[in-house]
Amino acid sequence: MEQVRTLDAATLSKAVVLWSGWRDAARPLRDRSRLVPAFGQDRADELMSQIREIADEFYASDARFVATDLGDMAHRAIKDFRQRRADLSEAALQALAWCYTWDYK
Repeated sequence: MEQVRTLDAATLSKAVVLWSGWRDAARPLRDRSRLVPAFGQDRADELMSQIREIADEFYASDARFVATDLGDMAHRAIKDFRQRRADLSEAALQALAWCYTWDYK
């Protein structure tokens, strides 16, 4: 039986930032291949499963419907998500908010 490994918040946070392209690209990349150099092929697959879950949770925010502007949208989405997942780094939250606001601008 294959054991499912629990991923720590620091690793997940780093993976979210790399995957998104936050601070490295002009637009969100959301690219699994960016994880491979840092974590290896197998670990990248494992991380992508977690990243998809995290992104889905983040996108559950209704901030896009009530925000007055993109900054407000990012702030509200982060606040909503932080109540569920306070373990992720500020950089990971900013990366997710960047993707979210990009998609709903």
